[in-house]
Amino acid sequence: MHWLLSWAIWFIAYWVAADLHLERIGRKVWPKPHFGWERRCEAMSIPANRSGTRVLLANVGQTGTTSVIDALRVMGLNSFHNSETLMYAPLINTDNPKPIWWRHYLDKCGVDAISLEPQVDAWWVAFISDFPASKIVLTWRSFPSWAKSTVAANDKDKLWDIVVKQFVSGTRVLPWLYAWEVLTGGLSHVYAQGAPVSGQVSQPSVAALFVWYAVAKELFVHGSTLDRGTYKMDGQEAYLAHLNEVFTNVHPNRLLVFDIRKHGWSELGQFLNLPTPAPGTPMPHPRSKRSWTNDEKVQAHPRIACCCCFIFIAIHVVNCIVIKTMLVWLWRAIGCPLVAAFGRSRKSSADHRCGLQ
Repeated sequence: MHWLLSWAIWFIAYWVAADLHLERIGRKVWPKPHFGWERRCEAMSIPANRSGTRVLLANVGQTGTTSVIDALRVMGLNSFHNSETLMYAPLINTDNPKPIWWRHYLDKCGVDAISLEPQVDAWWVAFISDFPASKIVLTWRSFPSWAKSTVAANDKDKLWDIVVKQFVSGTRVLPWLYAWEVLTGGLSHVYAQGAPVSGQVSQPSVAALFVWYAVAKELFVHGSTLDRGTYKMDGQEAYLAHLNEVFTNVHPNRLLVFDIRKHGWSELGQFLNLPTPAPGTPMPHPRSKRSWTNDEKVQAHPRIACCCCFIFIAIHVVNCIVIKTMLVWLWRAIGCPLVAAFGRSRKSSADHRCGLQ
């Protein structure tokens, strides 16, 4: 019982230290874990006669963008939401994306459709980036309904981000990600597959979801993401101004206003000239209001998320064992000689731990 209590105290002390200092130190000491980006989407089988990205979702989150991206996947389009963009096309999420980046990244990964959320202020860059045949889907939601949903989602996101940070911090205390890549090529393999991780339709592997939480998710706040796009729409005027910009610059023949509460497969299929699923097939709805997190990956793939959680906890446990062992070794190598030199006349418990009695 004493042994168990001792280890519990050690583990708690380690976890607090990892959250406050060890993770920050590890980020500065160990190599950055963004390996394998040069191999992104290499393992994908992409047709040679591709015509480029065909569908752009131009509206903000909480309007049905994840559901529409999932629906497009069911209809046979390789569709990227923000999670996939961060994993396989990170430069698109920078503050000043260049049109050539869109063509390079999206063509290499064979992207047929992409949601621009939350960097929706860059939609025009995508619009002029050599995609003359692309069509725009504007997911529609009234401002009062959107504002209410967004406030609730933000509260969930803040809590979930704290939880995720506690779990993934262990991957930076010691160079586990670097070791994983060097020994197995795990990161490069995930990037090369280019597999989607968001939504209900995707079937991400444990490794892909692990990479999302441990590496790619932190890129969400790269640059000034939290001061632009969705996050600068702090009122009805900004929200409606964005919609007006889309209506003004896109020809009606290339624009579909899609209300996830009213529309379905037929509207998407007719607009995109794509076959639709069998009658009666429900539209994807990867999120639930009853969930305590706004992360659709956890809601759609709880078993895979639990596996990732177990791995993160295991990493923390191993970190604790390694650090405790190192501290004990340092104490015996440095502390014990000091005890022997300055306090040999005093018989104490420290003498027992140093092997002096």
